[in-house]
Amino acid sequence: MSDSFITPEAKFTEAFASDYLQQATVHLNFDQNLVIITEDRLQLCLLNHLECVESKKSWIAPVSLFVTFVTTLCTTTFKDAIGLPASTWQALFVLLAIVSFVWSICAIVAALKNKSSLRTLLDEIKKRAKVATSSDQSNR
Repeated sequence: MSDSFITPEAKFTEAFASDYLQQATVHLNFDQNLVIITEDRLQLCLLNHLECVESKKSWIAPVSLFVTFVTTLCTTTFKDAIGLPASTWQALFVLLAIVSFVWSICAIVAALKNKSSLRTLLDEIKKRAKVATSSDQSNR
């Protein structure tokens, strides 16, 4: 192809690109991993990961209940209602606050112990897989 067919824009682009590449550091990342997995195994891995992700948020409900019960205890003057004396209502809310506190502590500890991440999901998917390299395939 002769220079007469090259547009001025193409000449500028080529000159700019060559000057830019001389000053730039180019990082190439063409390394690829291929994972082949059956649908049922992938479904099991994803369900397990979903349970782990959901357990990280399981502390929200018990902590919310605990805050609600403590707020009620601090701001309410209990009265007789539905045939129960005021002291029974107060004891019921104290009991509910204690139960929700214990539940909150258990849920927070479980959420902190949960180390599930995208990396652990990928590791679980790749677990027990036979690794084939390009040299294995060229020997066939």
